[in-house]
Amino acid sequence: MLYLDSSALVKHYVWEPGTDSLNARVAAEERAGHSLFTSVLTFADVHHALASKLKDKSLCPVAFAQANGKF
Repeated sequence: MLYLDSSALVKHYVWEPGTDSLNARVAAEERAGHSLFTSVLTFADVHHALASKLKDKSLCPVAFAQANGKF
């Protein structure tokens, strides 16, 4: 079982320091057949974090749309 908070999930959809290690951990958990968990609040938190990255221009509109769509 792996619990992912909002900041971890953002790393899964947008490259940041730590993204590679997070994605490796998620892949290992999935290969092992383990479940991934998060809070119900994560949905709003991740959308807010992505919108903030768009607003501060750390994500371009295309990257924002891709990350938002994948999430």
